Amino acid sequence: MAFLTREQFLSKGKVHRSVKSVSLPELGGEIGVRCLPVSERRAFDTHVREAMAAREKDPAKADDAFLVGILTRCLCGADGKPLLSEQDAADLVEIDWKLTERLIEEIKEWNGLGEKVQEQAEKNSVTTPSDNGLPPKAGATG
Repeated sequence: MAFLTREQFLSKGKVHRSVKSVSLPELGGEIGVRCLPVSERRAFDTHVREAMAAREKDPAKADDAFLVGILTRCLCGADGKPLLSEQDAADLVEIDWKLTERLIEEIKEWNGLGEKVQEQAEKNSVTTPSDNGLPPKAGATG
């Protein structure tokens, strides 16, 4: 495979909007989950910080804002264009929770949301003698 030029990289990077098809048999079809471009990912991160800051005042409203934010930014049609908008907020918060939770997990996985937190937690976990690959010392339990 050949090295890309600057122009090739920038043009193909903009065109390449990864869309994952998610089957929704309970609704009789599929929906797309798109990978956010960098600019929208930054906007989403800001949205999340604002929702978390507002959580102390009104937890339910902050949670709804997070759900609406992630669903409107990431759910899409086959063409990769957003399917929903902030104007759909009232309808989105009435969608079945199991369905919403499944879609959020698909979105998080496809966009790499939360991976760094998990990796950091694994790096910071304490290794015990029984799980470090070495046999326990004589007289030790574990």
